[in-house]
Amino acid sequence: MHRITHFLFFLLLPTATLAVPVVETSTEYYEVQGSSPYELRQQLNERSPVIDDGERFDASTKWDVRWHFEWAEANNQCRIKAVTSRLEVKFTLPEWINRDSARKRLREKWDRYFTALQEHESGHKAFGFEAATEIEQAIASMKPETSCQKLEKKANELGDSIINQYVEKEIKYDRITRHGLDQGASFP
Repeated sequence: MHRITHFLFFLLLPTATLAVPVVETSTEYYEVQGSSPYELRQQLNERSPVIDDGERFDASTKWDVRWHFEWAEANNQCRIKAVTSRLEVKFTLPEWINRDSARKRLREKWDRYFTALQEHESGHKAFGFEAATEIEQAIASMKPETSCQKLEKKANELGDSIINQYVEKEIKYDRITRHGLDQGASFP
């Protein structure tokens, strides 16, 4: 799952740079407890995050890409001189709080599920990273414009367009993997 916003900064600096996106990742856990697969599934169903459209899934990933570009004016043209981006990722995952007191077989089943769940959510993070990287590359390679206002507008439209493409890719990813079920993120 995802929620995407963007925040833009504009400065006039003379040096050209292109950096790898800065990534900040955080994880929030919701507690579940149980001593049987049924109890754990019931807890997951009751406590899992509610996504923007009102659906519940065992985990969620929200990413936010922000970009910053600098330009310079010379010879009646405005060109991009530097671009950076920042990706903020927030995972929400279940934490089985009485895991240590459970049967070994149930713990093993949970561990396989949880590993697959994390793998699926990491796939969502990858879309955010790819979007941030593509935004940097696309804005850095823009052709000069006759005004910085025009360049700014086109750069932001380009960034928004790339974000929208990755939102669609993420929707397809969830559809193809059935929100991770086909990757093993199914419990019990």
